[in-house]
Amino acid sequence: MAIKDVHIIELRDQIFKLLIQNETKYHKTVVERLSMCIGLIALNSTNTAWPTSIPDILNFARVHGPRECFIGLNILKNISVILNQNVFTARQTSLIKRWIREGAS
Repeated sequence: MAIKDVHIIELRDQIFKLLIQNETKYHKTVVERLSMCIGLIALNSTNTAWPTSIPDILNFARVHGPRECFIGLNILKNISVILNQNVFTARQTSLIKRWIREGAS
């Protein structure tokens, strides 16, 4: 794993910690933005640092309690929103869609 990949994974883990280890509940806008950050990390690191992001997110939502399930679903929703904004090239979008299909299987 490349050094930049290690930093990406560390960032992802820190954001997840913010979402799940918070004693006081964040405002829903904060949860939305943090979920979007994880969605962006998942989309941009699918072929490098985090190739198992979709199964990992699904497992996170499935294994933990209702709050974590909500967060996992919010991350998946944000992945869809980001893809629909056409911020990636057609080739990147095609690869990401294939990766999502394979990850969700």
